[in-house]
Amino acid sequence: MNKKRQTSRDRRTSLPGTGKRAGPIAALLLLALLVITSLTPATPTRAESKTLLWNRLDSDIAVQGNGDLRVVETNVIDFTSGSFTFGYRDINQSRLTAIKDIQVTQDNKPLKFETSETDSGDFRIKYYFPAAQNEVRAFKLAYTVIGATRYYTNGDVIYWAPVYAARNGFSVQDSRTTVKLPIGATALLAATFGPTATVTGQGENLVVAEAKEPIPSGKQLEVLVSIPHGILTGSAPDWQAAYDVEQQTKVANQGSGFGLLLVGMLLIFGGPALIVFFWFKRGRDPNVGLVAEYLNEPPAGITPGMAGTLVDGSADLQDMIATVIDLGRRGLLTLQEQGTTNPAGVVVARDYFVSRGPNFKSVKLAAYESKMVDAMRLNEDKTTTLSAIQGKLYAQTSTIKSAMYDELIRLGMYSYNPESSRSRYTLFGVILLIFACVIACAASLYSTAYSGYELCPSVGIGLNAVILLFIASRMQARTRKGAETKMRVAAFKRYLQNIEKYTDIKTAKDLFDKYLPFAVAFGLDRSWIQKFTAVQTPTPSWYIPFDFGSINSSSSSSRSRGSVGTGDVVNAGAAFAKSAIGDVSGAAVAPVTMDSINEGLSSSLSDVNKGLTTMFTSVSASFLNKPLNVGNAVGAVTNVASTVSSASSSGGAEAAKAGVQIAGAILGAVLDIATGGGGSSGGGGGGFG
Repeated sequence: MNKKRQTSRDRRTSLPGTGKRAGPIAALLLLALLVITSLTPATPTRAESKTLLWNRLDSDIAVQGNGDLRVVETNVIDFTSGSFTFGYRDINQSRLTAIKDIQVTQDNKPLKFETSETDSGDFRIKYYFPAAQNEVRAFKLAYTVIGATRYYTNGDVIYWAPVYAARNGFSVQDSRTTVKLPIGATALLAATFGPTATVTGQGENLVVAEAKEPIPSGKQLEVLVSIPHGILTGSAPDWQAAYDVEQQTKVANQGSGFGLLLVGMLLIFGGPALIVFFWFKRGRDPNVGLVAEYLNEPPAGITPGMAGTLVDGSADLQDMIATVIDLGRRGLLTLQEQGTTNPAGVVVARDYFVSRGPNFKSVKLAAYESKMVDAMRLNEDKTTTLSAIQGKLYAQTSTIKSAMYDELIRLGMYSYNPESSRSRYTLFGVILLIFACVIACAASLYSTAYSGYELCPSVGIGLNAVILLFIASRMQARTRKGAETKMRVAAFKRYLQNIEKYTDIKTAKDLFDKYLPFAVAFGLDRSWIQKFTAVQTPTPSWYIPFDFGSINSSSSSSRSRGSVGTGDVVNAGAAFAKSAIGDVSGAAVAPVTMDSINEGLSSSLSDVNKGLTTMFTSVSASFLNKPLNVGNAVGAVTNVASTVSSASSSGGAEAAKAGVQIAGAILGAVLDIATGGGGSSGGGGGGFG
């Protein structure tokens, strides 16, 4: 890490002349210099930057017969920028008893040092040396550590961190550690944790560990060596008993944590597989293949409302509008557009008069159609408006939808109500999601003990809840008859969608009114109207546009369109129906086409469709607003999964593998390695300044 040096240069100003003869000129120049200096903003002097390369940090550890450790650290430093005059070493004291016999040398010459305790409780050795700049120096720091060796019946353990983590941002480029054992002792186990390193000497008296990569600041290298118990004459230090209890608890919790992890994995992988299998058996339509590329008529006995519901499995707004239009086409009702004008004759409000059609009493209705007729108050045998019956329609929407599903069941398209099935699975998904959140909140109280594993079951349950919520809308398997009929309806939809490809629209204008309800149910109403508008298709007889509200009244110009009575509506409907076929009260009248209407059929039918859509807006909104925001659910569950990943990231795969290898050798190693290392003695930090 090299930083650009910053130097400064004194700028001197020479005055032309000295003595009395140059006095006036010198005074003027001096005055000008003072003015310029006063106007020039002062620039603060930047502190001289200091950089270095930490070429090596080697440690030679000699294990004494009484268990003490004689540690010699060698630091090879390339001071690349700035002047350095001291170094320091902070040793963590939490897993040792004392440090003594300190020596610091450079080129075998002793250096002055002092010891103290840092605010964090580390033992600090600070040493001083002659200023070093743009040169390489080597420093040796020797000290004896008392009470760092751990004693167990299965083997005594030396667990030291020769490369400490806190190094002020400087990486150690290379490191070599040796552990010299007492006479007669050989290493039962030799291992390193942290950065990649090689270790040799297992079964020998000398263990050597060498780093294979630079060790960045913030990372520490740990070396663990165990020897047979009984060779060392020392005894367990005071801190060991409490530490072992703490680690045994942690290991026990880790065992429970792995059990929780296993449960979580079963839920994460097994749960979705089970849900998909269940959908495959219960939620998927029988495979009936493609019935036909297209069909030019709907399946027998399938009304527009049934067709729309069967295709997407949901009785929705379009299916209800299609049912209303189909009732008009079959002569059960008449819709007359009514407008309110301002004094300038501009229409400022529109509504629709609803009255019985000529076939009201002669057409047999399905149960859901009867409920629609009742909701529109046609059974009361009086004309009303859409705005007046909107409240009743809203109240009856659920009943009408349920009746539509019942009709499909009666026709053999479903074995059960698909809406009820979706609701059950959605409710179950919501309950699971709430249950997962409750478990996660309760488990978070133990997150430290189990290292995040206790969250695994809640993550698994939450994931299954989200998948169940996603798949709930697809749990609506049709019967084989229903699947075949759906394919026929889909083929008919393709015919309507591309009718100009299969039929000459100019010679098939009667198809407009005949299949308009189906076009509405399939969401094709706009393109359907536009295609037939282009060939001057007659207006449907059941719909009376605004301009024809008083077609046979000689006083229409003096009567407000907003005051058309019941009799006017019926008479106007009859008059318009006759005019559509070329005769009104015996007088010859030119056939009424869409181009002859004031705004054209496209505008008229778009308006009625808009009016019907407005009528059902509040109804559809109540069904579109689900009690659970799946996106947020998905978003919430997503946050829990991130917490588990973060909590589990502290354990390294290499450390876990090493932990398994030494589990049978020594308890101390298991205790420390189970958490991925970090339980070594020594450690701390160091640096130069």
